[in-house]
Amino acid sequence: MTNDQALFTEIDKTLIFKVKIGNGEFISVKGKGTVAIKSLTSLKYITDVLYVPDIDQNLLSIGQLVKKGFKIIFEDKWCLIK
Repeated sequence: MTNDQALFTEIDKTLIFKVKIGNGEFISVKGKGTVAIKSLTSLKYITDVLYVPDIDQNLLSIGQLVKKGFKIIFEDKWCLIK
């Protein structure tokens, strides 16, 4: 989830619904699309990212990344996403 529309390489704004967040409240989703993340070697594309204008920080679901084939490694103060 992100509130930064500029991060999207493509976005479908016809998808409008609400999602429940950690404190039990619901916030409005105003679209869903693909975000490009710059890595050391190339751009990595993450699909099905929700556009949530009212969220105050970007949220990344480790479970969803693993389902999409990414590998996640936590070590010391680092998180490596392959």
